[in-house]
Amino acid sequence: MEIADVNLKGECWGQLLNSFSEFFSAQSQQPNYSVYSISVSIGIMYDKQSETAGEETEESKDNPKSVPRTVLYQHNTDLDFLFQAAILTSNLVNYNEKERMDLAFNTKCPIKLNKLDFLTKFANFGAQKLLEQVADEPVETMQKLKSFVAATVEGYNHEIDSISLDDIDIDDIEN
Repeated sequence: MEIADVNLKGECWGQLLNSFSEFFSAQSQQPNYSVYSISVSIGIMYDKQSETAGEETEESKDNPKSVPRTVLYQHNTDLDFLFQAAILTSNLVNYNEKERMDLAFNTKCPIKLNKLDFLTKFANFGAQKLLEQVADEPVETMQKLKSFVAATVEGYNHEIDSISLDDIDIDDIEN
């Protein structure tokens, strides 16, 4: 994967990084990567992307957040894995199975796709969902995050797994 700085656009990133910074050691940009990778995972789970994480306010433009390439480079294998999971499972792209396999595993794939931009769009959506877990107290934030992850893993996250009532046939329930 080609590595470049990832610019985190939108007001949610500043709020999220500020809220989660106390959970990470004082490493300069590692907290940004950690929150970014969690957000990517959430976006992939929901199979939703966003161009920005919330509105791009003047404050977020004046105080941009990023994950520098020097940090991303250390996590290249993790990023490749996240990209593979996303490209193979997402309904947001119009590639056939062979093209998806090439994008995921062929280092000389002829299809041009900026993998970091693709992942960052998932991260932007995920950041907004992650921000919903932030509470006034750090302990409460961690409890909400734990419950969110547990519900998702156990299949109780109805936002991801919901079925429209229009899709349910009453005869299916009665039988």
